[in-house]
Amino acid sequence: MDFFGYFRKYLWNADKTPYLVPVGRLSRTQARNELFIYCVLMAAFFFVTGLAALLGASIVAGSISVALYSFVLCAAAIYLSSTQHPVAALVCATAPPVILIYLIFFGFSPKLHLLDKLLIGSVILALWVYTFRVVRIAWAFPGLRETHTVD
Repeated sequence: MDFFGYFRKYLWNADKTPYLVPVGRLSRTQARNELFIYCVLMAAFFFVTGLAALLGASIVAGSISVALYSFVLCAAAIYLSSTQHPVAALVCATAPPVILIYLIFFGFSPKLHLLDKLLIGSVILALWVYTFRVVRIAWAFPGLRETHTVD
C-alpha cells in the first residue's frame, strides 16, 4: 500500500491545488482554481460574519459597520472569483489587517485562553501572508499561459 502515492493523488494535484507552484509558473487554470477556493472560503466566512453582525450576535461589536464591511468583502471575493481582477484581490487583502485592528480595539472573547488567542492570531497572520500571493496571482493573471506544462 503506497500511502504517500494516495496522499499525493487525492490531496495534491498540480491543477486543483497548485499552492506550492510559483506564481510565474502557474497556468490560467491553476490560478483560477486557487483563486476559486480562496474566494469561496472568504465569501462564506464574511457572509456568515455579516449575517451575525446584522442579527446582533453578541460576539460582534459595531454591528452595522462590521456587517457592511463583511458584505463588501463577500462581494469582492465573488467578483475576484469571476473576473480575477486585481482591485478585487486588493479589497480581499484588507481583511487580515482589519481583523487584527478589530481585535486590538475590541479584544478577544474573555472565555478564550492564551493558547486560543495565539492560534487565532497565527491563523490571521498566515492568511495575511497568503493574501500577498493572491494579489500577485490576480496581477499576473492576464499574462499567464493557458495550460501548464509538467516538468
